[in-house]
Amino acid sequence: MEQPATSRISRMELASRADLCASALVQARQLATRRDFGPRLDGLIAQTFDLLDDTDEVLIRLHPHRDHDVFAHVTALRRQLEAIQSLVSDEKRSHYRRA
Repeated sequence: MEQPATSRISRMELASRADLCASALVQARQLATRRDFGPRLDGLIAQTFDLLDDTDEVLIRLHPHRDHDVFAHVTALRRQLEAIQSLVSDEKRSHYRRA
C-alpha cells in the first residue's frame, strides 16, 4: 500500500531534519567526550533542540502506528541529546564545587 503524498513529504522533511540533528549530536558528543564544554558545544545543543522542535511539527502529521519507526528514531535522537546534556551538567556541577 502506497503512502499518501503528504505522509511521504512529511517523512522526507523529517529525514532531512533527523540527519542534521544526528550530525550535530555526533559533533556534540565528540566535544563532550573531550570535555570541551565551551560555546561550540552550547551552540550544537541549541541547534539540536531547534531541530527536534522542528521534528515535532512533522511528527504531528504522521500516523502513530504506521510511522512507528519514525517516532522511535526521533526518540533515540532525544535520548542522545539527554545523554550529552547529562555529561555537560555533571561537568558544570563539578566545576562549581571546585570554585
